[in-house]
Amino acid sequence: MAKSTRNATVIAGIDFGTWSTKVMARERSVNQEKLLSIGHARDHEQNSYVWFVTPSLLRLMPNGTLRFGRDALREKAGVRIPSPKTTLCTGRISARELDDLLPDDLSCDVLMALYVSRILKLIRKAAFEFYGDNTQIMLNGAAPTTRFGDDSVRNRCLRIFHAAYQSVFSTNPVEVRQGSRLSDLRDDFERWLHEALPSLDERKYEVLPETLAPVTSLLQRPDIETDRIYIVIDIGGGTTEMSVNYVTRDRNVDCYDDQILPINTQSLQVGSDGEPPQEVMSRLLTAVRRMVVTAFQKHAAGRRLETDRWRELTIVLSGGGCVIPELSQQLEKMFPVTGHPLGENECIVITSRPVRHLNSQPVPSLIAPILTCIHGLSLPRQKWPKFELPEQLTGISGPDERLDRGPAFHERDW
Repeated sequence: MAKSTRNATVIAGIDFGTWSTKVMARERSVNQEKLLSIGHARDHEQNSYVWFVTPSLLRLMPNGTLRFGRDALREKAGVRIPSPKTTLCTGRISARELDDLLPDDLSCDVLMALYVSRILKLIRKAAFEFYGDNTQIMLNGAAPTTRFGDDSVRNRCLRIFHAAYQSVFSTNPVEVRQGSRLSDLRDDFERWLHEALPSLDERKYEVLPETLAPVTSLLQRPDIETDRIYIVIDIGGGTTEMSVNYVTRDRNVDCYDDQILPINTQSLQVGSDGEPPQEVMSRLLTAVRRMVVTAFQKHAAGRRLETDRWRELTIVLSGGGCVIPELSQQLEKMFPVTGHPLGENECIVITSRPVRHLNSQPVPSLIAPILTCIHGLSLPRQKWPKFELPEQLTGISGPDERLDRGPAFHERDW
């Protein structure tokens, strides 16, 4: 395919999963998405999951050099630094061996900016090959919705994006390669991390709430029902993030509650730490019940929509774990629910498939739900709905408090 010579603006949505990183891009004003390959050329089989992902790993070798992604996975020496997603939110790195290898004054933000820079370099290469060398790249990343309202977390994410963007696109770029020495990169990245952030109108990157990405993806469908409750359950390789959302008639979103659970696809299939998969499933379903209770009570306190809306629920499953047949079956058994003040619920359980064809090839049904988050993130910010987060909505602290106003149901009613 011949490269374009025109100036194109491309939005790249980056999903930093606990175990893998994925990227989807689209040209602004063109309703056609493309998965960008950040894997290895020999892994490029269209029906294989590995061709468009890279492991979310960074490894610091004993000689002070760095390895990223699949190279970091293959190496055995040095210290393996997992899960940029966790580190972005907590500011901590779980590898205890780092205490002996890293200078005391080295921020883990530097390591995360190096990882993002490496991914951004691969995005730049893939985008230039497809869209042309005159392409301007804009980035959308995500922070867990539970932490999105924390300005310190969001600002940390933005600063890490800023340092990575500067390293690739500034007038004096610094390339992060496999085998680069940490000591050669540190000063530049620390300087970029401490620079003042550009204004929203000027910067070419943004951080958005993670569980609203599947809702944003869903809202691109013309047949989507509004004035309805949507429960998003996104089961990934490391965690499950869930949210309860009301989509208004104006296609805006009120997020009533959001939870992150240490439950993943593997634990639902084979169990975890001696806990059989049936008990993991039960723990997930209990968490869903409690979340919906909390969300309904928050609604009842705020009176933001008619309570009858809670009789019609749509559960949206996304991520790799949503293809587990037992999950849909158990959710369908859980709803409708009798015994609470609203009576029976009508509930629809759907598996999100935002992309059915890429490059004229069908997307396998096992892979399509994995793309939901990056599909939403690849949309320009102007196409995202107006949203309110849980802490912005009037409500109460938890599911155990009885409200004096309006109907409410409690966990014992389930």
